Amino acid sequence: MDLEYYAVDDVLADLDPTESVAFLHGSLVARLVSGLRLERAAWLTTAQEQLEIDAELTEAHAEVLHQLYDQTLSDLSNDAFRLRLVLPTEDAALADRLEALSDWCAGFVSTLGVTGQLKAPDGEDEELLEDLIAIAQLDVESENDAEAEEDYAALAEHVRLAAHHFQLVLGAPLADQKPTLH
Repeated sequence: MDLEYYAVDDVLADLDPTESVAFLHGSLVARLVSGLRLERAAWLTTAQEQLEIDAELTEAHAEVLHQLYDQTLSDLSNDAFRLRLVLPTEDAALADRLEALSDWCAGFVSTLGVTGQLKAPDGEDEELLEDLIAIAQLDVESENDAEAEEDYAALAEHVRLAAHHFQLVLGAPLADQKPTLH
């Protein structure tokens, strides 16, 4: 199943999460590219912590969170690196997409730091981290014109490739592993 941002957001909305689906996905990608895997129950607990929710998860919540984990691990395990960032689609307002991209980067950077897998970044690692931090701090006020759309597309692709870079640097062996969650 190919999960879409608003489909996940709709299922989780009744939990009134403090963080966005994009933040959660960025955090998940950081864990996975760092080589960390979670069992089903641990992933649900981690997702609740990342979203800052206290409510009980229903079966529908658990199902969509497990699908998010499985899809992301599958995307990262593909030799062609086909990671799809879970962000609003292009029919959403540009400001909403920029805010979600900013949240994604914040989730990725904060979790990458917590994993402890990236020691004393320098060179390209440091530069990419600085880029992701700058994107996480974006001012989302933007005009909807062709140039702004191109800039957004370039930023999103840069973020996607940065995740791939960290997957390669951290040496997370994904291609030969079967997903932990089924």
